[in-house]
Amino acid sequence: MRKHIVALAALLLPALASASGYSVINYNPRDMALSDAAVAAQIGAAAVYRNPAALAGMEGLDFVLGGSLIDLRSDWHATPAQEQAGVSPTSASMYPKAVFPPAIFAAYGGELFGHRFGIGAGFDIPAGGNVYWRNNWPGSADIISVDRRVYAGYLSGGYELAPGLKLGGGIIYYRTTELLDRSVNFLNSQGYGQLGTAGDAWSFDLSAEWTPFKDVPLTLAFDYKHKADQTLTGKASFQGVPTALQGIAADQDVSHELTVPNFFQVGLAYRVVPQLLVMGEYSLERYVVYKEDRFVGSMGTTIDVPRSWGNGQIFRFGVEWNTPLPGLTARGGFLHDSGASDAMHYSPTLPDAPLWAWSLGAGYAFLPGWTVDAAFFRANFDTVNAANSVSFPGVYQNYANIYSLGISWHVPVGPKVALADEGRTAAGLFR
Repeated sequence: MRKHIVALAALLLPALASASGYSVINYNPRDMALSDAAVAAQIGAAAVYRNPAALAGMEGLDFVLGGSLIDLRSDWHATPAQEQAGVSPTSASMYPKAVFPPAIFAAYGGELFGHRFGIGAGFDIPAGGNVYWRNNWPGSADIISVDRRVYAGYLSGGYELAPGLKLGGGIIYYRTTELLDRSVNFLNSQGYGQLGTAGDAWSFDLSAEWTPFKDVPLTLAFDYKHKADQTLTGKASFQGVPTALQGIAADQDVSHELTVPNFFQVGLAYRVVPQLLVMGEYSLERYVVYKEDRFVGSMGTTIDVPRSWGNGQIFRFGVEWNTPLPGLTARGGFLHDSGASDAMHYSPTLPDAPLWAWSLGAGYAFLPGWTVDAAFFRANFDTVNAANSVSFPGVYQNYANIYSLGISWHVPVGPKVALADEGRTAAGLFR
């Protein structure tokens, strides 16, 4: 009986906390088209999220509304050892199921006591996981589906301390929900287990933007978001439990700790000619905070799971071109992500691996103050040979497509900022 208790306790252990791959690229259309390299090239209300200091460069009201479609796919192939053991089928793929995260931002900028300032608020889903394997794939006892969403609300502000130097920051509220499913082998029968939890936490953001030379269109910037430790609580439930085990595999409360890690971005932007803006950025995602996952069930079982995550490092590049066609701006970018997991700890719950990605997009000002933006992002992950993984072994190949569409509306309010001070950033100079 003790053996059965230990096996059932493991139902609380879906190995869901994959590190990198938990983060989602900034899917505001302009930023995504630039592969999110625009920390030093923010020009509107989306700076509420990416770089609050840049809000001090705004004049008037600005609204941004965007929506995205995320399509994540993963293919699994059996290892030679699994084939010899008779695993069937020997390959499987996640079925397509798109998710549609929104992005909403509003901000106001003006002048106060001779200094420029800006304030704003916004909402998006900066992290999560969306994994949907078929019920009969060979790894279903590890995971069938994961639906994790880290919602975030922002209240941010920026202030121009001196000409060309802006400081910013704000508070962040994170709310995480997750629902995951897996099959369960109850002795000689197949059952089903589901885990749903939720929790929240507060964090903060600090940022700065500096244009050191008044007549040189070069801007440096950084943004730092502090980690947020959350306690997620919820229920574990089971279906198809044999009569002999119903007293053990009872529905129960469950909790575990989940950290939204520290995020740090530093970048520069330079306007090569009046029509062409180039930018680069380095991002550090501090997933080394995942030393272990601890799942605690109300039946008195505590399970400690060692993890071996490292920090995710991303190098990003983007270019924005004001085309000869009035109102039309073209954008492109690419990035390289080092990944944070390793093959020994690879899990099909949240696919992760080093990747290369590219992006394209455009914006069109179709009416005074109104702009529509669109973007496409493609990520190709390196193939992972996880033959010795502590989770479900195999060879994994992942890729993701993200489509984004948004509209922005700018409303000048109050006296216009002096022309001599306009464009003190690379993004604004000579626009």
